Amino acid sequence: MKLTDIKKDLKNRLSERRYVHSAGVAASAYILAEKYGYNPQKAELAGWLHDCAKEMKLEEMQDIIDEQNLQVDEYMRSSRALLHGPAGSIMAKTVYGIKDRDIQNSIFFHTTGRPQMELLDKIIFLADYIEPSRDFPGINIIRRNWMQPFCPLMTQQSVTYWTKKSISMN
Repeated sequence: MKLTDIKKDLKNRLSERRYVHSAGVAASAYILAEKYGYNPQKAELAGWLHDCAKEMKLEEMQDIIDEQNLQVDEYMRSSRALLHGPAGSIMAKTVYGIKDRDIQNSIFFHTTGRPQMELLDKIIFLADYIEPSRDFPGINIIRRNWMQPFCPLMTQQSVTYWTKKSISMN
């Protein structure tokens, strides 16, 4: 599917707020990819798709995961905030025809991260935090420090958030 068609579908699938956020992640990912020597078009596409499942009902996400026999732990399975990454990764493949495993993985792990993250994983993870419509305590510090190879302030912010939510980061 062409990017223009993906954007049209997302415009219908997502709320205006989520669509604006996805556009911001795509633009931020493009800039980060250029900065770090990664394919900016590939990063932009992953940015557009990273939240394609975000506004689905939890049961719909679980159905998508179950249809693909994807095993996730109970914390993830019971959380829309966490499950939308894996569900979106599957949607990228099945709905939007994205065969690229790097793009799929960056969508899958954009909320939780993972050990030995690939460059695109890091780009989408960071772009999701620094995109222009985000507004939370500490965002300006993170934006000022985004040029560091993998902003440790952003990582700490994520760990703090999920710790407060009592979610295991294992």
